Amino acid sequence: MGEDVITKLGDFREIIKQYKDLIPDELEEKYKKILRRMVEAKKRGDNKKFEVLITEIQPVVMEISKILQKIVEEVKSKDLVEGEEILWFNRLTKGLFKKRLVQLWAITNKRAFIRDYEKDLVVAVPLNACEVVVMNQHRKSKGTHVGSFTGYAYGGFGGVVAGVSSSRSQSYGDLCFIQNGQIVLRFPGISDPQGVKNLVKTIQKQTAI
Repeated sequence: MGEDVITKLGDFREIIKQYKDLIPDELEEKYKKILRRMVEAKKRGDNKKFEVLITEIQPVVMEISKILQKIVEEVKSKDLVEGEEILWFNRLTKGLFKKRLVQLWAITNKRAFIRDYEKDLVVAVPLNACEVVVMNQHRKSKGTHVGSFTGYAYGGFGGVVAGVSSSRSQSYGDLCFIQNGQIVLRFPGISDPQGVKNLVKTIQKQTAI
């Protein structure tokens, strides 16, 4: 039974790592400290101490779980949550004469997400719990602009960039959001990927805990 408890708590610690920057440091340290003491007690065969530590770690787990639940609810929301503003977006449509929106790629002051209207789902990542990198960057002599900054001024990123426009030379690339070394979200082939990355970095700095 003790091994199962430690395994589950270890798995929970891996979840915490994904949202490390959104969980208060003192709460995370308290969790890790109690977990280490539980592992030590188990090795010593001190079941009485182990049981006491279980009661100590339970309220910590509950407090962290509430924080994680709120984060997940906000990140996975199909609608904007209170205080959330879209700062960059790209719309994918289908249809020749009567176009319909099939996907919305967006960066807000809280998260980056892809809203798939055909599958009715959202894939998202909180900006303060990820790294952002540009991959496959290249230039085209002619191309369609992919993505728009909105009119919300945020760290100097104000004004609207047209979602569709022609240009003699533009930079394109994939904007990738990474957690635990894995790409969890990708905006492929967007215009000015470095500029969009700079937007994300500015948001991360200004909203860091």
